[in-house]
Amino acid sequence: MKKLLASCLMALPLLAPVASAQAQAAYPSKQMRWLVPYPAGGGSDFLARTIGQQLSTQTGQPVVVENKPGGNTAIAAADVVRSQPDGYTMLSADNGTLVFNPVLYKSLSYNPGKDLAPVTLMGRFPMILVVSPSVTAKDAKEFIAQVKANPQGINFASAGAGSPHHLAMELPRPASR
Repeated sequence: MKKLLASCLMALPLLAPVASAQAQAAYPSKQMRWLVPYPAGGGSDFLARTIGQQLSTQTGQPVVVENKPGGNTAIAAADVVRSQPDGYTMLSADNGTLVFNPVLYKSLSYNPGKDLAPVTLMGRFPMILVVSPSVTAKDAKEFIAQVKANPQGINFASAGAGSPHHLAMELPRPASR
């Protein structure tokens, strides 16, 4: 009997990890918040809502997509950085958030290398240049020549000041002036 009691007492510490594992709540155990740093209706919003819906279905927890545009994604990124680091607040980040903003802004309220943790690559958004049918250029080389000849006659739309799209269109400008 003493041997049995001694064996049970020696095995008791082995049960501690089992008890602590059962005490932890399953993740996720509450609503998740997904910040999109662009207005509703764009590619990032569509991806977040599509993936968020599947994530909600698979986890049984709601995923609320919140559009928070402005500051070339810095406003939404700062909101995520200020949130509890508990895995319940996510951000759709891009090159603007991670690469360009630290260079473009003297006082950025977050450090992407220290304050944000990558989770996965959600998708790629290529930049495609399209022009009006009234443009006579037959290819990119001809179009650039026309821009250099008449830089004041070119307008473009982008996702916002400082965005990859905006910077891609501004880069050729000094050479064309």
